[in-house]
Amino acid sequence: QQLESGNQFSSQLEKTYVLHINPRLKAFYSYFNKLTENLNFINQHASCTYDIPGAGNIDSFVQGKYHIVADNSDHMKEIKIKYHCDRNKPFDFIITSNDEAKQVRDNLYRLNVSFEHKPNYKKHGNTGTLFILSGKIPVQIRLYLEPDSINITLELINLPRLGVFSKRLRPDEINEDFMENVGHFLLRKSSNIEMKETVVEVITGDRIEDDPDEKLRKE
Repeated sequence: QQLESGNQFSSQLEKTYVLHINPRLKAFYSYFNKLTENLNFINQHASCTYDIPGAGNIDSFVQGKYHIVADNSDHMKEIKIKYHCDRNKPFDFIITSNDEAKQVRDNLYRLNVSFEHKPNYKKHGNTGTLFILSGKIPVQIRLYLEPDSINITLELINLPRLGVFSKRLRPDEINEDFMENVGHFLLRKSSNIEMKETVVEVITGDRIEDDPDEKLRKE
């Protein structure tokens, strides 16, 4: 009886996926495939600023070179939009606390931010760990179907600030308004999204949630 019940559940999931989820994911892919193609063709850029732990607000980043990929062209379960925010020149800063330097190093590794570091470095009368960042920050918008579920998760990496943020969505929330707002968000020109470090609102109007691991690190 359990096996039969499990098969019915799987059958219902597959039916829901075919009728209500896959069409929306394919529409999302089509929308952003055209958008990224146009942005790359006209070479349109958007400028941005990042609050780098230990260095403060660093401006003059320019984003571009958009790329979109799906796991399967017919039966989509995951879509990624990738690009870089590039400053075109490296920058450096010193952190004197070993514990803080370790936390910054671990977070930069986790977020795939390219950097070099030199411990016990002396500069301008300060001694600590010297961080040299390449000036390039990878950004990703990921939309994916959770395994054995009808829930879809929107995950933002390093957008609009350094960090990983995620929000669970219902299939019916993946609509034209949602896609338009994601497009504005991608270009950092949505008027209804707070870009401040402490307040990040998701395009649906709800707040996006910090990565639980990141919350623990902050506490």
